Amino acid sequence: MRWLVMAAFAGLAGCGGEPPEVSQTAQNGAAPSSAMVPVDQAEARCEKRPDFVVLRPDARIESCTSGKGPSPRRESGTIIYTTADKASAVTAWYREQAKAFGLDDALVAETPSPLYSAKDGKRRNFMVLTEPSGANTRVTLNWGRDE
Repeated sequence: MRWLVMAAFAGLAGCGGEPPEVSQTAQNGAAPSSAMVPVDQAEARCEKRPDFVVLRPDARIESCTSGKGPSPRRESGTIIYTTADKASAVTAWYREQAKAFGLDDALVAETPSPLYSAKDGKRRNFMVLTEPSGANTRVTLNWGRDE
């Protein structure tokens, strides 16, 4: 069920973007790989994210992808990371960040694994899904924007 929810909301941020491997190949000239990207490379790719896509201060990035979609002005991405903070604190923090960047609440789901999304009309949006990961919280952050 959890993956079904993630898949449904991934479309919210992606808005029809091409698969991340295709975009990475075009940008890096490297062959696609199904393996998880080493943390240092993932962090380097995450430096180019939009200003409204913020990470927790203690974020340990596991994966970071982004790319253009079929629309020439649309870009989207996904960042997966872990934090020591509890899921509810992460979700509340992202809600505050959304307000600070002028985004409106789109979905607030207080479930065992909180889910939150925010948008600015159709120009900018992000969705945060949290889940326990040992003593930490795994955060999946999907985002999209029109350039």
